[in-house]
Amino acid sequence: MARDPEVLLLFATIIKRAGETLAGYLQDIIVNLVESTLNIIKDDFISYPEFREGCFILVKQIVKYCTGGLFQLQGDKFNTMILTIMFAIKHEKPEPMEIGLETL
Repeated sequence: MARDPEVLLLFATIIKRAGETLAGYLQDIIVNLVESTLNIIKDDFISYPEFREGCFILVKQIVKYCTGGLFQLQGDKFNTMILTIMFAIKHEKPEPMEIGLETL
């Protein structure tokens, strides 16, 4: 997991700017940022709100700007993306839920 939630937002911005040129690095981004953050936040819907929102924004930007890279992912990494979106939608707070719905 990123030590600072700003790292998640930084990578979200990088993906927005670079888009498909990062398709080859998407697997590493998912393992090192999305999966590790998801492992920390998946136990409840309350703790680590700043990491939660940053992770969901990162996933949203990956889906929006690096769609081709999604189709190059291994099955388990693609599944991580789907599970992250579903987890975001299940939140009761409007911000993460809306990010999840927009991503879907």
